[in-house]
Amino acid sequence: MFENSIWITYPERRSSVTFKKTFRFSKNIKSAKISITSMGWYHCFANNKRLDRDVFSPGWTQYDKRVQYQTYRILKFENNELNLSVDVGEGWGGGDHFAWTRPGNFLYFQMSLIYEIELIFEDDSSEIIGSDESVDVYSNHIESSDIYGGETQNIFKKIEYLGKAKRIEINTNIIPQEGERIVTGERIKPKKMFVDPAGNTVIDFGQNFVGYVEVNIKGKKGDVISYTPGEILDKNGIFYNENYRKAKSFFSFVLTGEPDKFIPNFSFMGGRYIKLIDCPKYVKKENFEAVLVHSNLKRTGGFKCGHKLMNRLYKNIIYGQLSNYLDVPTDCPQRDERLGWTADTQVFTSTGAINFDVKRFLNKYLADMRVCQFPNGGIERTIPFACKVDVNNDKIVSTGWADACCVIPWELYLAYGDKSILSKNIEMMEKYIGFLEDYYKKPYIIELPFSFGDWLGMDRIQGAIYQGLTRYDLLSTAHYILDLRILIDSYKQLGIDTLKVENKLNDALKAYQNEFIKDGHLIGNKAHFYDEGEMTCYTQTGLAVTLAWNLCTEKDKKSLAKDLADLIDECGGKMTTGFIGTPCLLKALSENGYKDKAYDLLFFEQFPSWLYSVRMGATTIWEHYDGINENGDVWSKEMNSFNHYAYGSVFYWIYNNSIGINILKPGYKEILIKPLIDKRLGFVDGFYDSKFGRISVKWKCENEKVSYNIRVPKGIKAYIELENGYKTILENGGKVVIE
Repeated sequence: MFENSIWITYPERRSSVTFKKTFRFSKNIKSAKISITSMGWYHCFANNKRLDRDVFSPGWTQYDKRVQYQTYRILKFENNELNLSVDVGEGWGGGDHFAWTRPGNFLYFQMSLIYEIELIFEDDSSEIIGSDESVDVYSNHIESSDIYGGETQNIFKKIEYLGKAKRIEINTNIIPQEGERIVTGERIKPKKMFVDPAGNTVIDFGQNFVGYVEVNIKGKKGDVISYTPGEILDKNGIFYNENYRKAKSFFSFVLTGEPDKFIPNFSFMGGRYIKLIDCPKYVKKENFEAVLVHSNLKRTGGFKCGHKLMNRLYKNIIYGQLSNYLDVPTDCPQRDERLGWTADTQVFTSTGAINFDVKRFLNKYLADMRVCQFPNGGIERTIPFACKVDVNNDKIVSTGWADACCVIPWELYLAYGDKSILSKNIEMMEKYIGFLEDYYKKPYIIELPFSFGDWLGMDRIQGAIYQGLTRYDLLSTAHYILDLRILIDSYKQLGIDTLKVENKLNDALKAYQNEFIKDGHLIGNKAHFYDEGEMTCYTQTGLAVTLAWNLCTEKDKKSLAKDLADLIDECGGKMTTGFIGTPCLLKALSENGYKDKAYDLLFFEQFPSWLYSVRMGATTIWEHYDGINENGDVWSKEMNSFNHYAYGSVFYWIYNNSIGINILKPGYKEILIKPLIDKRLGFVDGFYDSKFGRISVKWKCENEKVSYNIRVPKGIKAYIELENGYKTILENGGKVVIE
C-alpha cells in the first residue's frame, strides 16, 4: 500500500489548505477506491461528493511511529473523469502549538497528505494512482483553525491558487484503521438564551459536552456570528471560561444571506455554555444545536436507582466518558491540554469497560503506548506524546501513571477474556517492571526520581502543592507489587512459568510490610484534611491502597481497616484521597467490615464527595471535588476542569457492590452476584451486556423487605449470594426471583 505514492504538503504555514487534481480516463470505470491519510485532519471529496463521513480522520496515533489510513469507495463518475479535492487542517498531526509545545519542540510534522487510488475498468484492467507533486494546492474559506484556537470561516474569502504540492519526507508506518471511528452522537437543543449580569449574551445547553455547535440560520449577507464556550457561570451568574487557559476556542462564521448551516471542520470544543460575541439581533436560541463527538462505542452497561442524585452522578460519569473517549482517552476536553494522560485512563478502565465496549478503543491506545515505551522500559505520562523528549529522561516517569501499561491490558482481559491482549503487551509489562527494579532504594522498595504521588490528595494544604501527603516510596512500591501480580496472572494465562516472579512478589510483599507497617499500623503521623504535616504513610490513601491491594498480612487487616475508618471520622467523615487512593477507598472499607461507612461516603453530599458536585449542578465529573466551593468561588483558573472523568471510577465499586456483579473468570465466564443493600438507594436496576447476553440485577427495598430479580444468560456460570443468606448457582441461564 502507498508504494506508488509520496507524502505531499504546502510548505508555508496555514491552518488549512485544499489539494486538488482532475483525472481523465479513456476507458469506462467499473469500480474505484481511494486509501488516504494525512498529518492533520482531512475531508475527502470525489466529484463533489464527500467520501469520509467520520470526524477528525485519520485519528490520533503516535504519528512519528504510525498513522492510520482509511479506504473509501468512489461511486460516481461522469465522462470517466475524477475530480479529487481534499481539505486538510492541522488537527492532532500538524503545527507547533499543540500540548504546551514551544516552536522547535513539536514532535509531529507540517500539514501533509498521502493517498492511493485503485481503479478497475470495465475490461478488467486496473490502474493505481498515487499522490505526487502534480497536485494543485489552493486556499479555502477557513481563515484559521486549530484544536485549541477554534475556527473562523469566511465564505467570501477569495480562493487563491497557491501552487503545486511539494514532496515531504515523513518517516512513519502507515497502518490500516485500528481504533474505533470518531462519530457524531447525541444532539442537544439549547435550554435557554439569556443576557448575564455582565451583558454577555449566553446560550445554555443544559449539559457539559464535547463536540461542536451547529448554527442554522438565514440572516443578512455579511453578518457574523461568533462565540466562545464555557463550562460554568460564576457565582454572580456571569459566563466564565478562564479555566480554558490559552485555549482561545473562538468560532466565527460569515452569513451568506441564504439559509446557512455552519459547523467547524477542523476543531472541537468542550463546555455547557456559549457566549455570543458577534450576534445580530435576529439570532434566536433555535438557531443553535450542540452535536456531541466521540469514538463510536457500543453501550454495554446501565444503572438506575431510587436516589435522584446518584442517578445524576451516573449520568455524569457516562457524559464524562464520552467527552474524553475521543479517539484517545483524554484527561479533559476543553482547556489547552486534551491529552491521553495515563493515570486518568488506568484508574477508569474497569469502569469504562462496563459502560461501553472499549476493547478496540483501548487496544489502539496500548499499541501507541508500546511504540512510545522508552528503551529503558519507562512509560511516558501522556500517550501519544506530542513533545520531543530525551528517551532516557526518567524524571517524567511516575508510578500510578506509567503502570497503565500493566493495568489496562489486565482489565481489558478481565472484561473480554481475549488472551491476545496479554500476549501483545506482555513484553511492555516486563520491560516496565524491569525499569522499576532499577530504582530500588533498598531491595524491593521503589523510589523514582519523580512522582505525581496521590495527585490532588486533600490531606495537604489547599493549593500548596498538587500531590497529597502519602509517601511516594509507599505508592511506588505498592504499584510495583500490583504490577508483579498482574504479570504473574498474565503469565498463567499465557502458559509461562511464574516461579521466579512469584518468589520476587513474596519478597516484595515482605519488604513492603517491614518498611511501611509496624505493629498493625502504617508508620508515620496521621494526615488529616488540609494538613500542614510532612509526607507520611499514615494517610487515607496509604491505608486504602494497602487494604484494597492486599499488601498487608491477614492479621493486620482488622487494625488497618479500623485505622482507615477512624481517620475518616477524624476528618469529619470526609475523604482526603486523590487520584490514587480514591478508586481504592470504598473497596478497602466494604471488604473489611465497613460497608456502611463506604455507603456513607458514597452518599455524602458536602465537600468533598461525589455527590457534592452533583448538588452544585455538575453535569459531568469534576477534576477537583472543590472546583467550585459552597460560596460559588472557583478553586483556580490554572487547573480546574469541570469535565475530568477519573473520579467517575467510583462506578466500578457501585457495579461490584450496589448492583453486585463481580467477574470471577475473564470474559464473564464465571461471575459472583452479591448485592450489598443500602435502603438509601431505594431500588437498583443494573445490567451488563456480555458476549453471552445480558446480565440483569434488580432489587428493591420496601418496608424493610428486599425483593430481587436476577437474570443471567446461557454460557455464564453465576454464583448468587444474597444478604438474607440465600445462595444458588445458575449454570445454563435462568433467573432468581424473590418477592
